[in-house]
Amino acid sequence: AFFRIAFDYPGGVGFAILIMNVLAPYIDQKFMPRIYGHKERPDVRFNRQRRA
Repeated sequence: AFFRIAFDYPGGVGFAILIMNVLAPYIDQKFMPRIYGHKERPDVRFNRQRRA
């Protein structure tokens, strides 16, 4: 609603997708589950391009 009111732009869904794409790595890093038995989380990055 903010983008429609402030900028008079109807494409709020497009902005939401772009914002979430920018924030996804930070969300993954912040909410990575803690490994029990360790005080700190290991420095691991998610590799979304890797094939399973």
